[in-house]
Amino acid sequence: MSSPAVLYFGLEASAKALTEKTFEGFAIEEVPFDLDALMEDRTKVHLLISGAPPQGMSILELAQVLRAQYPDAQIIMLTDKPLSSSKKELIKNGFNEVYYLPLD
Repeated sequence: MSSPAVLYFGLEASAKALTEKTFEGFAIEEVPFDLDALMEDRTKVHLLISGAPPQGMSILELAQVLRAQYPDAQIIMLTDKPLSSSKKELIKNGFNEVYYLPLD
């Protein structure tokens, strides 16, 4: 399997539609919101787009795991749900940016 340039997971319907339209024509892949699936070797991923994590998963731990697995990629959170951590904490722990829909 070739590595996608853009990897996304856990997006709400509006965020998923926006992502697919924005990156139409790029190598893009949706994966399940599962840490094992996210840990697969995808060496050419340049951008990861995450929705809010499922209940019971720490958002800060998710940020740290993604940053460790994809140290050179841009990692963003795109959601319309309220998050348990501040934007500042999320960026400190691994995300490059956090966006709330409608886009802020």
